[in-house]
Amino acid sequence: MAHDVFISYSHEDHTVANAAVATLESHGIRCWIAPRDILPGSDWGEAIIDAIEEARAMVLILSSHSNESDQIKREVERTVHQGIAVLPFRIEDIVPSKTLEYFISTQHWLDAMTPPLEDHLAHLADTLTVLLAKKGGKEKPLHIGGEEPGPAPKERQPEVMSPEDQPRVITVSIPPGRFSLIIIALVVVLLMAAGAAVYWRFAFPLAEPKVEKASQQQMAFPLPDKPSIAVMPFLNLTGEQNQDFFCDGLSESLIMALSKVPQLFVIARNSTFRYKGKGVKTKQVSEELGVQYVLEGSVQKAGDRVRITAQLIDALSGHQLWSERYDRSLKDIFDLQDEITMKILTELRVKITEGEAVRIQEKGTNNLQAYLKVVEAVGHRYQMNKEATAVAKRLAQEAVRLDPNYAQAHIALSFALMQEFVQGTSESPQETLSNAMKSAQRAIELDNSSADAQAALSQVFLLLRQHDKAIEIGERAVRLDPNSARAIFHLAQALNDSFRSAEAIPLLRQGIRLNPFFPQLYNQLGIAYRETGRYEEGIAAVKKTLQLAPNYSLAYITLATLYSYAGREDEARAAAAEVQRLDPNFSLIRSAKALPYKEGPRKDHILDALRQAGLK
Repeated sequence: MAHDVFISYSHEDHTVANAAVATLESHGIRCWIAPRDILPGSDWGEAIIDAIEEARAMVLILSSHSNESDQIKREVERTVHQGIAVLPFRIEDIVPSKTLEYFISTQHWLDAMTPPLEDHLAHLADTLTVLLAKKGGKEKPLHIGGEEPGPAPKERQPEVMSPEDQPRVITVSIPPGRFSLIIIALVVVLLMAAGAAVYWRFAFPLAEPKVEKASQQQMAFPLPDKPSIAVMPFLNLTGEQNQDFFCDGLSESLIMALSKVPQLFVIARNSTFRYKGKGVKTKQVSEELGVQYVLEGSVQKAGDRVRITAQLIDALSGHQLWSERYDRSLKDIFDLQDEITMKILTELRVKITEGEAVRIQEKGTNNLQAYLKVVEAVGHRYQMNKEATAVAKRLAQEAVRLDPNYAQAHIALSFALMQEFVQGTSESPQETLSNAMKSAQRAIELDNSSADAQAALSQVFLLLRQHDKAIEIGERAVRLDPNSARAIFHLAQALNDSFRSAEAIPLLRQGIRLNPFFPQLYNQLGIAYRETGRYEEGIAAVKKTLQLAPNYSLAYITLATLYSYAGREDEARAAAAEVQRLDPNFSLIRSAKALPYKEGPRKDHILDALRQAGLK
């Protein structure tokens, strides 16, 4: 597809670059940006050279990263030599390097260092519209997917020349000696031109851009013995905040599909989504999560069309393994998820069985609206407040009505009902738990291979204080999907609440490896250490919880008991005071009813410790 503007940027600034593309294309300015517009199998350098030469202008995202990039300098130099206008879009207060300054010192600049970025992007679009109009040509509006409309080709008529228009042949007589000299001179000129082209190609190579390499020595966890991947939240380039749920749902669907492959190690949603909107480097993600591969992407929507860009990066080498842009109808979203999943498995050289392929591709519904409602329900449930839980419950109920045979809709409803029960907003708590049970059981009837359905049922039994049944079903969930941090968490919680904490510790360590930023895992590990007499390790685990979730009152309850068990009474009272600060209406009697510990002397010991710390 022909384009108007070449976007030159450093990988670290991809969030701004993609936002610029979304804004410009919404204004009818066609953009070329790597890796989106590089065809699979194409030579990266040649693709960039061709794209620069076909562009009518370049937008340079100028930052400290691009200022130091040799790749960017070569792109700008080639653009200027082609006589193409360069429009620097400066997002950081930096002075251009001497090389860049040489090429762009006479160009028009746009500064975008003060928020909001959207205002600067709109100004960029207006400026380019004027610039391109001066250079001639009419811009086409952005067309996501399908064939672009154009005039039907006219039938070519044979042309008949008049005698006056016939070409004339002119004969020039060249002496034999002079003819040889001319041939030699032409050969020399051609060889010099070829030599210059080769020199340019090798002296100034347009290599595939690399990200900063991650270091195995700096990783928070050792790399697993199988391919490890983190699926990042896909960027919402639609310009509509309410489309965040769709983008998040796409990321989570890919995480769920990949986690079903035993030969892969996949980081859970809770941990990758902590980076949402922060524009972090691939290196940081890799080192903090302990993974080799990172999947990034973005989403644009126009009506019932969707454009999804995805790229897979090897953080250890800094190379991009694969990138692709998909322009599809929204109704094809399920097929597209499968296509991206299978492409990732191919790039990571992971072989799967036919049965595993079926499990990966099983979506449970063909009803797009039911799927979208479940995606939005899950997004609301993760907000962990009463208002959002009510919305999650309503959306899950609507999804069930749209497709009563959709297992994920019943799972979403079961978890929303349990969350309503725990938050104390249910008018009839026992009826709420009964309905949660029915939803989980219906999900299992529809898909007995779903670890999430089994985990939901396990949690219902735990809230009903049927500990042995909760453990039995929780073990079944983990067997179905050993990569599921959610299933591992619910089984470990059931073991802890049954005071079988020695069995919970290895599970919790496994869960933390899969989901290192999930605070509840560390709190459960603190409980497990408390019940096995390892108080100092328990205190350290709960402090990690509070680093991730400073206002998590349940963690302060655990911490108060740990300090009390360890004989550190002053610190136990300080932790209890934090509980009262965060929950002024805290009641020990109400808490005793809510905490699903198995009845007996060990539960009594916990309550005594809380009383000694000053809680009533």
